[in-house]
Amino acid sequence: MIKVVECSLRREIIPPSLWARRPYHVNSVGLEVPRVIKREAERFAQEFVDYYCSHASPPFSSHHHGIPWSGTYLRMDLFVDPSCESVALLEVNSRFVDGWGSSLNLTRAVGNYASNADAEQIKWRFPSSWFLPANNMAYRAEFNLAMSELTLMGAGGLGGVQEMKRWEYTSCEDVVTYLYADHHHAEAEVYYYGWDRPGTQHLMWLPVYGYDLENKRLLAEFSWNWRSACFTIPRCYTDPVSWEDIPKEQVIWKFCEKNSPDSMRASTNIVYPNELGKGKFVRQCYHRHSIIAQDIVPSLEAGGNICQLILLAAEGKVVTGYTLWAPSGTRVITDAYTHGPLIWGD
Repeated sequence: MIKVVECSLRREIIPPSLWARRPYHVNSVGLEVPRVIKREAERFAQEFVDYYCSHASPPFSSHHHGIPWSGTYLRMDLFVDPSCESVALLEVNSRFVDGWGSSLNLTRAVGNYASNADAEQIKWRFPSSWFLPANNMAYRAEFNLAMSELTLMGAGGLGGVQEMKRWEYTSCEDVVTYLYADHHHAEAEVYYYGWDRPGTQHLMWLPVYGYDLENKRLLAEFSWNWRSACFTIPRCYTDPVSWEDIPKEQVIWKFCEKNSPDSMRASTNIVYPNELGKGKFVRQCYHRHSIIAQDIVPSLEAGGNICQLILLAAEGKVVTGYTLWAPSGTRVITDAYTHGPLIWGD
């Protein structure tokens, strides 16, 4: 059973701000989550990527490092069922996956790394080179924290995780060497800490498959055959379900791609039942497959706050996570709300 817990925090290691100098709110209230949910989350992370690779057109005949989920990084946003027996996956972020620094720092502040963050998994599942684009400088503090926390966990080898401020390459007998600005050698794989990766063909930007895995339609189609008692996916509606058969008052509408032309026209990525109106535009989007519907599900509340659970998976393994707490009735819970720790139970 999932439990709401009060944790003792080493507040001296928690930064005061992480995103564009906004205050970083941290609470000692968190969740203790059974490890069976972690195992099911990992099964999802692997089978979801497998599904994408096998249904791509054409299907992938080879994979990054020979493993379908190698090079993939997922942020899973979940609600906790009020029964405290299961969680419900709301969406997957795979294009720009942040939160590693704040999550690992919060885990370290709880003081039980061995139980809550798997050092061996982290050590081998992250590249040593990271890049922060100029248009994403609001994330500079979180980016720096991610590199330092990952280095503490052993990622990046002896040199740790380092920032690549620009790249150059030289080719000799088909061997490509990558250089930092300070001329230290970098590996070809680079974790890109932003949304729109450049088309540089000489670097392997991570995460891989980010654009496609984040598409809501892919999650909807995958959910039809997903079965789990403790890690569920709310029912999703897309074709062949007709528009008339969708329970309009019981679903929210999610554009398949964030900032797509249709979502830009609607000025939102999510449409709630009371915003649907006559539904003409949403119906048109549904018929052209640019939006899906998903059942509205409740989440655990404690102390007048609603809880959202964040799990971060690296190459098919859940390595860390945290909780978010927002006032009851909050529709969209983001990292601007209060963070709390995640502890893995038995």
